[in-house]
Amino acid sequence: MPPAQGSATIGKRPQFGLAAVLWLGAAAAGPTAAQPWTVTVNAGAGQVLDSGGGAEGGVEMVFAPFWLGIAPAIGGTVSDYGSSYAYLGFRRDFPVGGRVSITPFTGVGVHHGGDGIDLGGSLQFRSGLELAVGVGARQRLSLSLYHLSNAGLQRPNPGTESLIVGYSFTVDGGSPAGRP
Repeated sequence: MPPAQGSATIGKRPQFGLAAVLWLGAAAAGPTAAQPWTVTVNAGAGQVLDSGGGAEGGVEMVFAPFWLGIAPAIGGTVSDYGSSYAYLGFRRDFPVGGRVSITPFTGVGVHHGGDGIDLGGSLQFRSGLELAVGVGARQRLSLSLYHLSNAGLQRPNPGTESLIVGYSFTVDGGSPAGRP
């Protein structure tokens, strides 16, 4: 589907170039051998509050918390409509008893619409909430709901929501996944 006239979309090559720069920058600032980090693999449904949603999947790496329990994250998603999103963000786990935690998260990244919904441009902001339960010493299962939009910086700005299930595991020692 061609972009709406007057929309501020960027060609495919610059979008993926910027996404690669985001990924490489986060990898260069990645964990040292002494710091734990977590990998999450997820799958779910996009556009859950809109009609015409599809399947999506993704991967996220969360590095060791650096200040007040806030941890940097880098990730990406793809959908069956050909859309993709690469992002940098932050998250903070809040234990709510035993092995359960609630985690608010936010981030900014580059979106390529594919044949999916026109979000008004490539710069998109992501925010959401995750509910997780530990299922092993360094593993957890989670359910997340997040919102993706351009925050009104471009038109249109329909925004969209995704509901995803994730499996996380801690790498490089450290505390169990889901523990601050």
